[in-house]
Amino acid sequence: MIYVVSILIGYLLGNIQSAYLLGKLIHRIDIREKGSKNPGTANAVLVLGWPFGIVTFILDVLKASCSVWLINSLYPGAVEAGILAGSMAVAGHIYPVVMKFKGGKGVASVIGLMIAVDPVIAIVLFCLMAVISIITNQIVWGEIAGLFMFPVAAALLNYSDLSVVIIALTGLLSMFRLRDNLVRTIRGTEKTLSSVFKKKKK
Repeated sequence: MIYVVSILIGYLLGNIQSAYLLGKLIHRIDIREKGSKNPGTANAVLVLGWPFGIVTFILDVLKASCSVWLINSLYPGAVEAGILAGSMAVAGHIYPVVMKFKGGKGVASVIGLMIAVDPVIAIVLFCLMAVISIITNQIVWGEIAGLFMFPVAAALLNYSDLSVVIIALTGLLSMFRLRDNLVRTIRGTEKTLSSVFKKKKK
């Protein structure tokens, strides 16, 4: 029963689409019709600007973190159930039933899961993601590095095999949604990190 509750809570919280709601409430636009047409942090920055992009990022992080914390408060000691809830929040963000299963890429929500699992892991991996993105001038490489290293870090910190598997599958799901970004990056048609900053300075 605990796992059913975890799945339901996580998935329902994941369905809260921050970028879409901010676009509708603040600018009266459907962000799915603008920019990359993706209701995630990156497109929120491009379409709504950095302030709303940052708010979107924080909210997308929180829905995964809160899923874990809520389950842990309801069922103290149920580490795996909490991780499952956070994982389902990522799944709900990527495939939200309220938006016909067309959501974001899930990276911000995976970071939220990292924070809830272990803040130190989250800080280290976020710094790794930032450094790799800056060095390569492509956000996707940093994202993939963080998603790949998350289950590795969990395994090194002696989390259960089930927890590591859940985390790995969550990372693979987000990577799958990043496949188009990766293809564009390899082809040289993806927006670079520096171009996003320059665009917003104009």
